[in-house]
Amino acid sequence: MTAPTVTRRQAASDRKAPKARLLDRIARAVLLRAAERMRAGRLVVVLPAGSRHAFGDRAAAEAGELRVHDESALVRILLGGEIGAGEAYMDGLWSSPDLPALLAVVARNREALAVPDGWWRAPLRLR
Repeated sequence: MTAPTVTRRQAASDRKAPKARLLDRIARAVLLRAAERMRAGRLVVVLPAGSRHAFGDRAAAEAGELRVHDESALVRILLGGEIGAGEAYMDGLWSSPDLPALLAVVARNREALAVPDGWWRAPLRLR
């Protein structure tokens, strides 16, 4: 297995995008930081302004893509975990070209991503 990699490509539109709300920016930073802990498969996160962030093993056969259409999706995922992610999906705030593949990658990295209850609760589990 090759070493996990993290790549980021900032879209020109990201540099010109209006300032996101503070909570949106915090949620984005936490989500991307959590994704850096992935050890199985590959995850690509595409943000609303078009920037692509790739995490995990580049050579992995198992890969998923999360396309965020609205920054508020990240806040809902951060605060609500799996339920927040599901509700944000149902509200059209994010999508995936292959939802089963995305869910498989997230499930294999469930603890690393701290998604069951929400990322903000992860430090509480370290006690």
